[in-house]
Amino acid sequence: MKIKFEDWVCLKSDHTKEYNVRGVSNSGCFLDCITFGGERDTFKIENIELITDKDRIDYLESRKDELFRS
Repeated sequence: MKIKFEDWVCLKSDHTKEYNVRGVSNSGCFLDCITFGGERDTFKIENIELITDKDRIDYLESRKDELFRS
């Protein structure tokens, strides 16, 4: 499954912290992500898992404005 801008993802090693994808590198190997705490980080795409649970995505989308308040 291809990950794209504004998708919701989590680390494969930690499913408790959600990230919103803000950019994908030209090579497609790295993702620029932001958390609700306003922290930005870059991850290798192989360490990331796409969130596919519809209820979880709906909840995250309902809080999306909070990403840009910090």
